[in-house]
Amino acid sequence: MPRDDDARIQDIVDACRRIQLHIVGLSEDQFVKNETVLRAVLYDIAIIGEAAKGVSGAVRLARQTVPWAKMAGMRDVVIHQYFGIDKALAWQAAAVDVPSLLRALAAG
Repeated sequence: MPRDDDARIQDIVDACRRIQLHIVGLSEDQFVKNETVLRAVLYDIAIIGEAAKGVSGAVRLARQTVPWAKMAGMRDVVIHQYFGIDKALAWQAAAVDVPSLLRALAAG
């Protein structure tokens, strides 16, 4: 069943919220050493990117403050370069980029 733009954006928001829950109270050092949390975050990053790829061009154009290409690119790294994930980059995405992304989505 095809997903519409609103459903895909909600998928992104939900994944962002899960990421925030996964890392609450963790330092970067704790994060990179916790394989379970790291994998959960990477999975949600993949969801974010896949959902972003499916959002229509019209919505992307209307919401230019949302980093659509960056989200899709992170998904590609997680899926295609899984063997060489930069854990510091994953932390940056989880701790800095996700809150920023939520703000951009909320701004409409």
